[in-house]
Amino acid sequence: MKSYLLLLASKSFQQFNHETQNAIYNEFYHLVYPHIFNLVKDHATTEDIIQDSFLKIIQKTPKYDNQEKFRAWFKVIAKNTTYNYLRKHSKTQCELDENLYLKYSNQFISCCSQSLEDEVESKMMIEEMEKYLNQIKSDYRILIDLRWKQELTYKEIAEKIHSTEEKVRQKLHRARKAVKKIFLKKWDFNK
Repeated sequence: MKSYLLLLASKSFQQFNHETQNAIYNEFYHLVYPHIFNLVKDHATTEDIIQDSFLKIIQKTPKYDNQEKFRAWFKVIAKNTTYNYLRKHSKTQCELDENLYLKYSNQFISCCSQSLEDEVESKMMIEEMEKYLNQIKSDYRILIDLRWKQELTYKEIAEKIHSTEEKVRQKLHRARKAVKKIFLKKWDFNK
C-alpha cells in the first residue's frame, strides 16, 4: 500500500496536485483521528485539532528517510496539538476529566499498539503517568492500582483492603484529585 504521507519528505505540500494533497490529508486524518478523539471525545473538536496539526506539519516537515520515524513524528505533532488544546480550553470548561489521566495509559496501549512507534509513545506516556502516581500517598497509589490496573470493583477493593465501599470511593476520589493537582501543576493551566 502506497503511503502518501511519505511524499511530504520529497517536496513541499503546495507542489502536489489537488488529488495528491487530498490523499495526503486523508491518510494523516485516519492515522491520528482515533488517538485524538479518544482524548477529546468530540468529533468536531477532533477535526479542528487534526487540521491544526496538519497545518503545522506542512509548514515545517523534516526530512526523514525512515517511514516509521516519519509516522511517529506526525503522531507527536498531533498529540502535542491535542495537549495544547486541552490546556487552553480547560480554563473555559468547568472540570477536567480526572479519570482521563488515570485510564489513558491503559486505553492507549489497547487501542494503538499496532506499530513500534505507537508502543514507544505509549510507554513514554505510561512513564509520565507513573511519575505522577509516585508523587502521591502510597495508600492512594494502591487504590489506583487496584481500580484501574487490576480493574477491581469498589466492592472487591473494599473486601481486599478490609474497608467499606464508601471509604474506597472517597479515597479514590481524593487520589484522583491528588493526581490531577500534580498534572495541573506540571502543565501549568493558569497561563
